[in-house]
Amino acid sequence: MAQNYYEKALSMKPLDPQADTPRRLAATFLDGATAYQARSWEATIRNLTVVQEQRPDYFGGKVAQWLYEAYMTTGEGFLAQKDPFGARDRFAQAMRVAPTTSQKTEAQKMYAIADTLTTPTPTISPSATPIPTKTPVPAGNVAPAWTRDLGGGGSGGGPTPIPYPFMVINRTYVPNTITGDGCGWAGVAGRIFDIRGAPLTLPTLGVRVEGPDDKGVAAGAHPVIGPSGWIVQYDVVATIIQGTIQVIYKDKVVSAPIPYVTRNSCFENMLIVDIQQVRALP
Repeated sequence: MAQNYYEKALSMKPLDPQADTPRRLAATFLDGATAYQARSWEATIRNLTVVQEQRPDYFGGKVAQWLYEAYMTTGEGFLAQKDPFGARDRFAQAMRVAPTTSQKTEAQKMYAIADTLTTPTPTISPSATPIPTKTPVPAGNVAPAWTRDLGGGGSGGGPTPIPYPFMVINRTYVPNTITGDGCGWAGVAGRIFDIRGAPLTLPTLGVRVEGPDDKGVAAGAHPVIGPSGWIVQYDVVATIIQGTIQVIYKDKVVSAPIPYVTRNSCFENMLIVDIQQVRALP
């Protein structure tokens, strides 16, 4: 209901921060809550971590409880797949967000188990056994060690790969009262935010927009949308355009392809796509 009211407010005053900021947070929370109900733990973590960073008390403290459950469950999954490093990371996060003392104690216990497994137990030869002559190590040899299995994430495929640092959190259609072109305009715009919800601009950070033709634009190139805003115009009349958006950083793709579709209505001829950081940049 809150999100609905925010959207109504924004239909009258697009991008007003009093409605825009809490609307984005509500949208991210709803995506996280949906993922939690579906027991989609990676999606739960991606979305609710953003909410936790901005409002630890959001939704009566339920966010911390759901994150704790997601971290503990995936940590146990990493242990089952013989990835103690991945498990240790998740249990450490579970300790950080644990809502109760008993839950924190349980997370510490699991962390200790995983941490022990990250150090292979040395094999001690009996003293009576002669020590064999060492074989020279070939040049360029890399000694075996624990490594994270970043397989397909399916049955037998190892843990789910680490997701991209950025994901889409919201799409909003507004009349183009922003560039001064009114109805004589069609395209897509957007903003990029850090994990705390603040506008994010960095050297080499931008988007690649694929549509009738491909265009690249830097985050912050069009501050009329916001400090990290960007705009791509494709037509001079409101029309339907389809394509994808990907975030680029240091010439590398750092988001999954984000599909978009514009609308042929003068009341919705600008699509604003909000993208948020959910993990550390490479």
